[in-house]
Amino acid sequence: MALRKKLIQLFRLVGDRFPGARTPKPAFDELAIVHQVMKEANQVLWVDNSDKTQSILLFGEYANIYGRPRVKMKENARDWMNAIHPEDRPEVEAALPLQLTGDFDLQYRVVHEDGAVRWVRDMALPIRHVDGSPAYLAGIVSDVTDRVELERQTRHDQKVKAVGALAGGICHDFNNVLAVIHGNMELSLDADLPDEVSENLRAVIAACERGATLTHRLLSYVRNQPLSTESISAKSFIESIGVLLKQTLTETVELEIISGAGLWNCVADRGELETVLLNLAINGRHAMMKDGKLTIEVNNTRIDEVYANSHDEVLPGQYVCFSVTDNGVGMTPDVVAQAFDPFFTTKEAGKGSGLGLSMAYGFAKQLRGHLKIYSEPGVGTTVKLYLPRAKDSEPKQFEGLSKLDPSVLKDKSVLLVDNDDDVRRTVELQLRAFGCRIKSTGNPEDAWSCISLGETFDLAVLDVVLGGNLSGPELAKRIEDALPEAKILFISGFTENGIIHDGVLDVGVTLVQKPFTKEELLAGCLRVLANSKK
Repeated sequence: MALRKKLIQLFRLVGDRFPGARTPKPAFDELAIVHQVMKEANQVLWVDNSDKTQSILLFGEYANIYGRPRVKMKENARDWMNAIHPEDRPEVEAALPLQLTGDFDLQYRVVHEDGAVRWVRDMALPIRHVDGSPAYLAGIVSDVTDRVELERQTRHDQKVKAVGALAGGICHDFNNVLAVIHGNMELSLDADLPDEVSENLRAVIAACERGATLTHRLLSYVRNQPLSTESISAKSFIESIGVLLKQTLTETVELEIISGAGLWNCVADRGELETVLLNLAINGRHAMMKDGKLTIEVNNTRIDEVYANSHDEVLPGQYVCFSVTDNGVGMTPDVVAQAFDPFFTTKEAGKGSGLGLSMAYGFAKQLRGHLKIYSEPGVGTTVKLYLPRAKDSEPKQFEGLSKLDPSVLKDKSVLLVDNDDDVRRTVELQLRAFGCRIKSTGNPEDAWSCISLGETFDLAVLDVVLGGNLSGPELAKRIEDALPEAKILFISGFTENGIIHDGVLDVGVTLVQKPFTKEELLAGCLRVLANSKK
């Protein structure tokens, strides 16, 4: 309604330039003011004769909005139709009669001569003779691209929340199922079995790992994947990922690594960042079909307030930008608009999960970063991942375990609490294989009763989500108060706020995500036992 009132007011101002119109004649400087207002607002005010064969007046930024020279509109009152996106043109043409009734109010895409696609809102009204018949048609066209993009991002974020609410419970239960299958298959492989049976078991394990990857990516998309963030040297990281990429890509793909000067440190989860860049590189390789060039570039950059305000959940500031560019088939604007949607893929059935880009998007958002796609069909695609600059000048050194020695766990007393009976039995068997002495229960209240009665433990392995009145983190707090020397290891298929805040693991917390291998469980146990801090 505000735009309609504005349009009517402007028509009253300029209207008596047209014989028979019921408006006062404006002064020349008033028309100049109208033109300046339209330019400042990046809008177009147009007036045509009633059959749209002649352009009478044209104020504002026609070239900016329609991407075509202003003179073309003066020569041909229907020139603007040539800029309309081919897919939107039928709808616009069908609605043109509404200009005579004052009901024409459309939003559509225009394609500039340089190929840029913009969204516009076009509203038109008739200027009538004193007898009520239409004398002229006039309208205001506004560039609403930024608003459309914000609305699209808002819808996307609402979808993320809806999928997240559903995915959380599903992933928890599904990961528990996978943990039981994977764990028991691994334990079975320890037995002396015929080769054929062993191969069958390994096939089941591989299938479990594929299922775990899917839930991992889905949780990343909905920003519920636990992240252990640190300050990472962008320079050293890009050098190490380059070595890995050379081993991953085919020989027909030329790989170029470009590092900017004086690279900052960035905030990220090292393992997740590696996975994201690998996925982006593999997507690029697939887009190039057989051969081509893949460029990985990292630079320092700054996002200003203008860019941040036109993109949802983007903050102005300093970032480290990782760019992955291929010279493959590229994507149309419609495909780019859907690229971050979960399970959306242009690949053949069975060739992709459709979660790679959505995972990268969720990863960036979880770290308060940004992900942007630039693509042109037949030219190629660039995906830019912006990660916040770390505040410290020295990156945290990555500390891995030198070796996994199960003898360290021999005779260690372990309290195991998981309310899923099958998962608890499987983890208990894995821990016993390491030589641990186990106290196992599915009830957190029973676990606390044991400690209250004087039992002590070297290590507590706790599921995060437990039934009853005590959650895993709450039980851990009681154990830490009662047994200061005891170490805590969390296991979970899905964690929601218990040990994670703003998508990042709490400081000092160690988590092993279900389903896990024996080696991952062993590494988690050794890590917390080696940590001098609780």
